[in-house]
Amino acid sequence: MKSSQAKIFDFTLLKQKLSEQENVMMAFVFGSARYGEQIRPDSDVDIAIWLKNQPTLDERLFLLELCQETLQFDKIDLCFLNTTGTLLRFEALSGTKLVIRDTELYADFFSKTCRYYEDDMMRLERNRRIWHEIHRENEV
Repeated sequence: MKSSQAKIFDFTLLKQKLSEQENVMMAFVFGSARYGEQIRPDSDVDIAIWLKNQPTLDERLFLLELCQETLQFDKIDLCFLNTTGTLLRFEALSGTKLVIRDTELYADFFSKTCRYYEDDMMRLERNRRIWHEIHRENEV
């Protein structure tokens, strides 16, 4: 598989291959390759998958190989939304949908991810303000 040249992706076949996997409930491509446009040779393709069950090591390896072979590209960054944090989930939602097997699951995932993301951003901003206040006081 060649990864040394800039590449343009067509995700049609990957959609089909992932849809054939009964355990794949949702899948997204996100990051710089999400629209299939040309990416830099040093870039990777970010793919996020939600499985019906917790992914085993064998399933993880099988799906990674499936993505690599289907796209004919080695640099795949595959994450499993069942086990990732809020920020990565939010990033995946900003990408292109490859598989949505259950619209209720997707709606619930979307809603919760957005709420948790907003909560996380508010906490981060509050902590940032507190940090600046503490450091300003120490400068005096």
